[in-house]
Amino acid sequence: MRTCVHSDMSFRGPLTGSRGREAFVDGAKRMFPLLREHRVRSILAGDDQAMFVYDFVCAEPIGVCRTAEFVTLKDGLIGSLEIFFDPRPFEKLMQSQAGRREKA
Repeated sequence: MRTCVHSDMSFRGPLTGSRGREAFVDGAKRMFPLLREHRVRSILAGDDQAMFVYDFVCAEPIGVCRTAEFVTLKDGLIGSLEIFFDPRPFEKLMQSQAGRREKA
């Protein structure tokens, strides 16, 4: 993934944002273990921009996360990515993890 991302890449999502290749790759490494299946529903693409619509199917308590992603290329690499989804299931996961840490 690192080779597809511009060094000055910007990321924005409902729960977080980041700037730079390494910050994005680190965030993806934390997110991908939750992924069980990725169902692409639609792709709309132009010269240097694309919009993806997909189901990001995660482990419970998240389940199916309907997602839209807007990508802009820079120098032939992913220069910016903005993602849109309902963050409430992810907030539930964070709360359950926080509760487990408090009990430990």
